[in-house]
Order: sequence, then C-alpha cells, then structure tokens
Amino acid sequence: MKPPQSFLDFTKEFHQDLGLVHPGWAEGTPQVRYEMYADFRQRYGDAAVRDLAAYFTRMLAEPDHVLGALWCRKSEAEWGLPGEGVRQIFEEFGEWAARMK
Repeated sequence: MKPPQSFLDFTKEFHQDLGLVHPGWAEGTPQVRYEMYADFRQRYGDAAVRDLAAYFTRMLAEPDHVLGALWCRKSEAEWGLPGEGVRQIFEEFGEWAARMK
C-alpha cells in the first residue's frame, strides 16, 4: 500500500524535529512526542492528522507488516527507527489524534 502524503510529510518533519526542537523525544512520558504531533497538526492541518491516523491504524492492523522496515522503505526520514519504536509512534499518534476530535 502506498503511504499517503501525510505520512511522507510527518516522517520528514519528525526526523527534522528530533534533535533540533525536541531532543528528549524518546525519554519518559509521551508529552514531548505529543508536542511534535501538535506541531505537525499546526503545519499540515486536521485533515492530514486524520489521514495519517487512519494510515497508522491500517498498518498496525496488518500482522504481516514489519513497521521498522516500512518506516525505512516508505518514509522521508533520513534514518530508520527500530520496529518497536515505530509501533509506539503509530499507536501513540493514533491515541493523540483520537483526543483531538
């Protein structure tokens, strides 16, 4: 399945923001990542958030998807994330997006 533009935009921005804006993104609570998700929403809008959340939900529902490999092959990110890190981002973003309604 071809990823939506929102996925490409998210992964590119996510990686740009990691070290520069949110250096503690992987530590502790998801609050820092929520800030990153809010930045994405502000830049790309609610439609992109809904589109991306729906894509993440579809990817999580497919047991055959290796999410780390998907991230490496399909994203606009400059480097990969471990599979469990990708799963955490997908799940967390979906939970965050559900609260935005």
